[in-house]
Amino acid sequence: MHTLILLLCLLPSSVPTVDDADDAYQFVAGLCEQGHHAMAIREARKFLEAYPRHVKADLARYRLASALFEVGEAGEAAPHYRTLTGREGFEYRAESWLRLGECELRENRPKQAKVALRQALASDQAYLHPAAAFFLGESHFTLTEYAPARERYDETLRAEGAAEYHPHALRGLAWCDFYLGAHAAAARGARAFLKRHADHALRDEVRFLLGDAEREGGSPARAEAAWKKIEAGEFHDAALRGRAFARSSAGDLVGAARLFGELLQRYPKGRFAAEAALQRGAHLLRAGRGAEALEALSSPIAGTGPEVLYWLGKAQAECGNEEQALRTLERAAREAPAELAEQIAAARGDVLFALGRLEESADAYLRSRSDDYALHAAATAQLNAGNEERAVGLARELLERYPESPYATTTRLALAEGLFALGEHDEAREEFTSLLRRPDELPGEDRARAQARIGWCHYLTGNRVAALTAFAAVSERHPRSVEAEPARYMEGRSALEVGEAERAVAAWTRYLAEHPGGAHLAEVQLELSRLQPGTDHLEELLKNRSDDPLAPQALFELAEKLADSGAREQAIARYRELLEHFPRSEPVLTARYGLAWQLREAGEPGPALEQLGLLLRAKPAPELRRAALQLSIWCAAEAGETDACLDAWTAFEPLCTDEGERFAAVQVTARALESAGRHASAQKLLADFSRELESGVIAARARVEGAWLALDAGEIEVAERRVAEALRLEPESVEALQAAFFVGEAHFAAGEAERAEGFYRAATAPHAGELRDDALYKLGFSRLRLERWKGAAEAFEQLVADFPRSELFGEGLFLAGECRFRSGELERSVELLDRVRVELPRHEVRAKGLFRLGLAQFELGAFKACERVLTELCKKHAKFENRAEAELCRGRALAALEKPRAARSAFDSVLRLDRGALAARARLEIGRLHYAAGQHDDALSEFLKVALLYAHEAEVAEATLLAGHCLQAQGQRELAIEQYQRLVEKYPKSPFAAEAKKRLKTLRIR
Repeated sequence: MHTLILLLCLLPSSVPTVDDADDAYQFVAGLCEQGHHAMAIREARKFLEAYPRHVKADLARYRLASALFEVGEAGEAAPHYRTLTGREGFEYRAESWLRLGECELRENRPKQAKVALRQALASDQAYLHPAAAFFLGESHFTLTEYAPARERYDETLRAEGAAEYHPHALRGLAWCDFYLGAHAAAARGARAFLKRHADHALRDEVRFLLGDAEREGGSPARAEAAWKKIEAGEFHDAALRGRAFARSSAGDLVGAARLFGELLQRYPKGRFAAEAALQRGAHLLRAGRGAEALEALSSPIAGTGPEVLYWLGKAQAECGNEEQALRTLERAAREAPAELAEQIAAARGDVLFALGRLEESADAYLRSRSDDYALHAAATAQLNAGNEERAVGLARELLERYPESPYATTTRLALAEGLFALGEHDEAREEFTSLLRRPDELPGEDRARAQARIGWCHYLTGNRVAALTAFAAVSERHPRSVEAEPARYMEGRSALEVGEAERAVAAWTRYLAEHPGGAHLAEVQLELSRLQPGTDHLEELLKNRSDDPLAPQALFELAEKLADSGAREQAIARYRELLEHFPRSEPVLTARYGLAWQLREAGEPGPALEQLGLLLRAKPAPELRRAALQLSIWCAAEAGETDACLDAWTAFEPLCTDEGERFAAVQVTARALESAGRHASAQKLLADFSRELESGVIAARARVEGAWLALDAGEIEVAERRVAEALRLEPESVEALQAAFFVGEAHFAAGEAERAEGFYRAATAPHAGELRDDALYKLGFSRLRLERWKGAAEAFEQLVADFPRSELFGEGLFLAGECRFRSGELERSVELLDRVRVELPRHEVRAKGLFRLGLAQFELGAFKACERVLTELCKKHAKFENRAEAELCRGRALAALEKPRAARSAFDSVLRLDRGALAARARLEIGRLHYAAGQHDDALSEFLKVALLYAHEAEVAEATLLAGHCLQAQGQRELAIEQYQRLVEKYPKSPFAAEAKKRLKTLRIR
């Protein structure tokens, strides 16, 4: 405290002020160099006010201008730079020209900027030329002088020392190419920028440019891909707009609408909001989403311009609001330009047509200036109004006057329909056939209708064979069309009428699969029930004729079908319906078995067992009885009916000849007995069953099952015998080997590692299955517990080699290295532990691996590698439990590498982490460092601290010896003798006592 007060008293009472001009300038310069620009501005202004004619005034002005420029005050900096450019001989005149040009550019005075930058470019200061060229390019660009701007940008890119301007120059070059119409070059430039500067702040602008260039170059998909990468920022709204129009160009109307919607949602008050609202509505309408389009176009954001009203009217019509749509379109027509007025007139015609106002509709169509469309629409209107003769006349007029009209195909279709409606089937068929010769002109649904009409023309004129062919073609070529369902029905009808019953069955069967809710379903079911009695099609008959003789069988088959499809509750309901309504029918017993099965699957084993009891009392056929008894075993076991389970097994066993089924049944029964606490009965049951089987897989499996029961009961010796018997019968049985593993686990848990080891070893066989990696791990662990280091290492290494993806891989690799270390195989240990370091960067054993790796490397004399590994350990795993020992070894390695300061730092870390033997060893090492440096007093101090303050015999003995060395080196012979004598007397069996005796002998002789 007194020292602090004294120091405070010695400090000056105030900070000295800057008095003379030179110091004032140096203060300004220092502030600039350290980045204190605001303070530098104040001080520079003070300087210029106080010393306007000083020799360093221009330098101060340059510092002031530079500080202003750095804080973004280009407008204030410019006059100072301009003043300096007029100073002949000023050492930073060229720099001032450059900065003045930048200021003028920042202040949006590109013409003045060009003048200044040309001066900088003409100066003899070559290092300024790249920057001057770049900013001159920026000036030209701002003035839309793209050709000279491009030259300057290119000059910047070719200049040495211009790397900082390369991103901006690349961007400028690409924009110049774009504005000059070289869109491919612009795209290449943009891609070059994004490849070299993927994380630059300008990346979104360049991505936008790339999109524009690709769009202008005719690649909308690539344009959209570029814009899609812009996720935020000032170009995001324009990118969304571009993507939306690209989607539209690609024909993805829904995708375009979604992007216009996103643009509107993200930027509801943005520059593109009104356009986005209009385009979203228009695209939704074109995509067939009238209600959504109506909502979008009704938004206030969309406005009420004629184009919006046009699309709004179409949306209202699409949603069935024709009267409202008509009013909206009339509003739009009052303000619309000529081209839009034609579209509005056509839209009004469509609305009037929908309202049935056909004359007005035709008048509206004619106003649209599209005479062929007007004739086409009028013909369609007349056809829909039932005026077939007038429709046919209008259609023929259009085809005669406008044979190349885009509406020719649809008009020809209207003509054919009119002829068909008039009963002119032969002429209609010719027209429909002609249409089918133009597949590219006729939409899919219309082709389907034409094909179906051809079939009807044949059918109505009595040509059933041709009708059959035509109707079949509809279903095969247009399976998703509205014509497919009636055509498939008529295919079957035509086939039946020409005597092809099998073909009729095939057609109607396909009808049921393709059109389960079709209009002709009842007729098809009736026909199929006549052609194929007893099929699943009787299900429909059950709805109307429940007393049909086929009803029980239909119910049964339906229940079976539902059960097979996983519709369990429905299947149970159908089984119960059959048992209730048809208790004496033929399939009732099999149905009861099916019901029992489904009840068990539904988690109701008790009710299932009741059904099986009723079934068995009805004396079913032998095969059904055997199946019922077998199922009873499982149901009784799951219901906890142990006696019933045992009774079912007793009845089932003599009926079953399949060993696999018998074993599964006895296994369930034995487990049921075990669960009921009847362990002895379970073991006896399995033993009796096993005696009948002296060889084979089932015999081995039965013994394994006995082993599991014994393990559950804690009878390890019995389990051991059962596993041994199973392996004798089937040496490669996976189940037996897995059971062996758990016998090993039981021994291991009981502390019998020696006995466990044999069973683990058996479970490591190549064919042992999924537990093999666990077995190898536990085999290694049991040997580790027995301190059989080499054997343990071999097991762990086998685990690592065979199971590189096992969860045990990391720990196994570490333990392999650990065991090799303990067995003294240091080179192999280093090899394994280095794999832990490289292959397991985040594994929990990594810290232990690094620790043991460092120790092994130290023992091998690889001090540099040891230091590197242990340094990594201490940095990344600061709380590692053995860190103190790691620091100690690291310090020893550093000492061996002759890095005493770093070694001392490591030993000091040990002292902070430990208060025991490790700390004592660290002090010994610190003492050695002092001793090696000739600092015998410091070394003696450390050795005596160990000897006096610690209670660890080995370390104290060594410290006592080394203290004697120090005393000898200092010439203190008597004190050295006392140290050695103390060591010999107190620790006579210490390995250091022998050297102490030798030293004593030498000293006493002297």
